[in-house]
Amino acid sequence: MLSKNKSFTLVELLIVIIIVGILAAVALPMFTSNVEKAKWVDAVQTLDAMRSACRAYHVEFGQYHTQYYCLNGSGKSSNIPTSLQLDVPDPDAEGRYVYCYDAYVNPVYGRRCGFAVKDENGSGGWTSGESHISIYVDGQLVSSSGAPEF
Repeated sequence: MLSKNKSFTLVELLIVIIIVGILAAVALPMFTSNVEKAKWVDAVQTLDAMRSACRAYHVEFGQYHTQYYCLNGSGKSSNIPTSLQLDVPDPDAEGRYVYCYDAYVNPVYGRRCGFAVKDENGSGGWTSGESHISIYVDGQLVSSSGAPEF
């Protein structure tokens, strides 16, 4: 008696490969957007720490800081007051952000404590038009130039 080998045909294998390819094409953009959103969430947490430091500075000195200070990147300030210093990683190819304290007073939102800007052009600093999120003394987050809303 002859036994038949049971195996998949070439057409069946091609159909499975096509289905897996379609599933990967659908899942990859969703995964990529979730990774990007997680990086922004990390930036928002650092902004909250900056806001706390900004408020501590106000308690200590009776006023908010009046200077612009960058915590990291190519424009990192060397004269950051002790109460405003935070340990943040430098921006790199993995999508880290440049963090800066700011003394800007917005007529709508009030005093801004600082902002996080995504270093999209690799300059290690802030360039106009790059995606960024600002945090204000009252805790309000304002997104600009394509940054997600929080």
